[in-house]
Amino acid sequence: MLSATILSSTALAMPALASQDDVLNKALVAESQKYWQAAEGFYKQVIQNDPDRADLWERLADIIAEQGRPLEAAEAQARAADLEPGNATLQAEAAAAFGAADQPEKGLLYINRAIALDPGKAQLLSNRSVYEGWLGDYPAAEASLQTAYDLGLEHTEENLLRFATLKQWQDKLVEGTQVLEELLGLNPNSPDYILFLARLYAWRGDYAKSTGLMDRFAEAGGDAVVYAREKALMLAWADMPKASLATSDPVMAGNPDNAGLLISRAIAHHRAREYDEAFALMDRLDELTGPSREVVETRRILGASVRSNVEVDFRASTDRDNIDIIGGQAVATYALKPGTYLRIGVEGYSLDAPVGSGLERIDGVGDIFKSGLWAEIEAPLGKGVWGSIRGGVAKTDFQDQKIFAGGVNLHIRGSDKTTVNIGFDRDFYLTSPRALSLGIVRNEGSVEIVHRPNLKWYTAIKFTYADLNDNNQQKRGDLTLIRQAMRRTNYNLDVGFTATWYGYDLDLPNGYYDPSFYQRYLVPVFLYFKFNDDDGLNITIAPGVQKDNTMDNFQPAFAGSIELTLALYREWVLKATLQGYYGGAGAILAVGDYWVASGRIRIVKRF
Repeated sequence: MLSATILSSTALAMPALASQDDVLNKALVAESQKYWQAAEGFYKQVIQNDPDRADLWERLADIIAEQGRPLEAAEAQARAADLEPGNATLQAEAAAAFGAADQPEKGLLYINRAIALDPGKAQLLSNRSVYEGWLGDYPAAEASLQTAYDLGLEHTEENLLRFATLKQWQDKLVEGTQVLEELLGLNPNSPDYILFLARLYAWRGDYAKSTGLMDRFAEAGGDAVVYAREKALMLAWADMPKASLATSDPVMAGNPDNAGLLISRAIAHHRAREYDEAFALMDRLDELTGPSREVVETRRILGASVRSNVEVDFRASTDRDNIDIIGGQAVATYALKPGTYLRIGVEGYSLDAPVGSGLERIDGVGDIFKSGLWAEIEAPLGKGVWGSIRGGVAKTDFQDQKIFAGGVNLHIRGSDKTTVNIGFDRDFYLTSPRALSLGIVRNEGSVEIVHRPNLKWYTAIKFTYADLNDNNQQKRGDLTLIRQAMRRTNYNLDVGFTATWYGYDLDLPNGYYDPSFYQRYLVPVFLYFKFNDDDGLNITIAPGVQKDNTMDNFQPAFAGSIELTLALYREWVLKATLQGYYGGAGAILAVGDYWVASGRIRIVKRF
C-alpha cells in the first residue's frame, strides 16, 4: 500500500515522549515557514499514530506536491477521499491531484464519485469532460461538457475553446465552427481563435473561407511564419500552386527546415506537375521529421497519382433504341518518371441492335464487335505545359474493317486560374451496329478553356468540331458553370448550370443521331458524401430542358449519376458508376421519348 510506504520510508524519528499535539504543532510551524521536508516528516509521524484523519492526509498531499512529487501527492489525497467517501469536495480534489500526476484513469474514477455525490454541480461535469477527452472518449467528454452548460456553466473563452476542440476531434467540423464563431464574438481579434476557425473551414474543404480567415489572422497580428505555412497549405490543396508558393516564398529563407512550410510547398509543386521538386521536398521532410504521420500520409496521397498501374474498365449501356453496348478496356501504365508515362491499351466492345430496326449491320445481322490496340506517351513539354500522343489500330469483325486510331492532347496551364485543353481524336463512331458496319470514322478536334475566377467558382467552355467520313460534320459548344454551395464535415454540395448546343450538316440514315440543331440546358446539383479520405459517394442530379430542330417546344430532360469510390489513394482502387438520362430528344429512330442507362466499373492496381 503506497500510503504505508510513504509513511515508513521518510518519517522522521521523533522523541518517544513527544506528544501527538506537540508533533502536530511542529508540523504546522514547519509548513507555515515552508520547510516542506521537515513538515512532511512531522505530518507522517502524526499520521502513523492517527491514520484515519482525512485532514492530515490532505495536508500531507499538499506538502508532497510542493516538493514536486505529484503521484505521491495524489495517492495521499486519494487516501483522504477514501476516508470520507461522502465528501464530494475531497473526491474532486483527489481527481485533480491525479490529473496533475498524469493519471487520467484514476482522475476519472474520483471525479465520477464526486458527481455521484453532487450531480447538479456544473464544474464537476466540466472537469469530468477533461478526463474523458484525455482518455480519447470524445463523445462522452462532449456530453459531459454539454450537461455542464445546461447546468449553468459559464461560456468562458476557456470552456468554449474546449468545446470547439472536442467537436474537432470528433470531426464535427460544422458544429466546431459554430462554437468558434461564438468564441470570436468574445474575443474577435484573437489570432489563435481565428487560426483555429480557419483550420476548421479548411478541413471542411471551404478554402475560400479559410484563406480569407488567414488574411484576418495576419491583420490581427498573427505570426508571419504561421500565416505563410497555413495559407500556403490551404492554397496548395485548393489547386492554386503558384499562389501557394508565392505565399510561402517570403519566409522560406529564414525557415528552411520548417516542416509545415515544406509540406505546403511539396503539395504545391505536385499540383503544378513539378514532380521532381515535390518529391525532393518529401525526401527532405523524411530527413527532418522521420516517418511522422503527416509526412507519411502526404507522401501516400501525392504518390498515388504518379505510380505505375493497371486499370480494367468495364462498361455496359442500353437505350430507347434497344442498342446494347457491352465492353471495356485494359490499360497498363508504366511511370518512366513522375509525369512521364507509357501506356498500352487493349479494348473491345460488342454492340447489338434489333434486326429490322434499321440500326443493325448493313447485312442484316444484329451484332458487331469492335476492338482496338494502342500505345500512348504522356510527358511534360515545359513549365505548365504537358501533353500526350496516342496511336494504334481499331477494327471490327465486319468485312475486316481496320483503321488507324489515335489522338493528341495538349494542356496549357498559364496560371492557377486558367487552363487550355486542346485535343484531337480519331476512331470508329461507336453508336450502333449500322454505323460501325458502314465504317464511319469520326475525326474530332476540340478546344476547352477552364477558368476558376476564385475558390468558389469553376467555369468551362468547350468547342468541338467533328468530321465524319460519310461527308457529315458536327459543330458543338458546351458551357459549364459550377459554384460551391456547402462544405460540411461529411458532405459537399455544389450547384451549377450546363448548356449544350450542336448540329450536323446532313441528316443521314447511318445509325447515329444527327439533328441539324440540338440544345440542352441543365441545372446540376452535385452531392458528395465523404466517408474518409479514400472513400466516398458522388450523386449528381441534373433536371432541365432540351429541344432539337424537329420540336416546336422545349421538352423536359433529366440526367443523373451515382459513383462509389473506394480506396482512392491506395494500391487497389474501385470506382463503380451508374448513369441515366431521359429526354424528349436523342433517339436515332425518333419514336417516343429517349432514355439511356449505363453502368461502369473501374478497378486499378497500383505498383
